[in-house]
Amino acid sequence: MLIGFAFLPLLGIVFVWQFSPGGMTLASGSRHSQKSPHLEASVGASRGVKLKLLTQQYLSLNQGVSSRVEAGTELAPIEFLNQQLKREGVKWRVREVNGLVADTYDIS
Repeated sequence: MLIGFAFLPLLGIVFVWQFSPGGMTLASGSRHSQKSPHLEASVGASRGVKLKLLTQQYLSLNQGVSSRVEAGTELAPIEFLNQQLKREGVKWRVREVNGLVADTYDIS
């Protein structure tokens, strides 16, 4: 029983880390993807950085943007993101944006 109490703080940390509302979450590719979870996490992280940079670019180029984009709680519009990704020759696009959560997919 004493050992169980020793693991309780560890479980609390994992719970808070897993379900905390902070940070950007990206869903990359299909739900049935056969990729390694570690690979998807690193791909999602790099795509997240790219989307944040494009959102900053959107803010600098446009006036009268939504208050959520200006406050940093929402990504730039999908049309802008995909246009910039295409211009840069990136082989993925954004399917859906909900706040700071983006669903991306690969193109050929």
